[in-house]
Amino acid sequence: MDTTYRELSDVENAAGNVMNAATDAAAATVERAKLLAEDASQGVQRAADSLRDSDAADVAGQVVDYFKAHPNQVIIGAAFAGFVVGRLMSRE
Repeated sequence: MDTTYRELSDVENAAGNVMNAATDAAAATVERAKLLAEDASQGVQRAADSLRDSDAADVAGQVVDYFKAHPNQVIIGAAFAGFVVGRLMSRE
């Protein structure tokens, strides 16, 4: 009988350890998500500030420079946008 109680106690302790580990992992994931959200927020704020401080010609020049520096990303983005617009148009 004592062996059964010890085994149940061991199982209970193991379950508690698993729960603690899962809780710690969830807390770490939440913290990482919070940091990513803060970084994204700061990036959007910097972009908004940059646009506010620039005129249309500066923004157009930056866009052209980006297109020249990253043509593959631009082509893939344009293809994806075209696909999404096509799917949205075909539903109507």
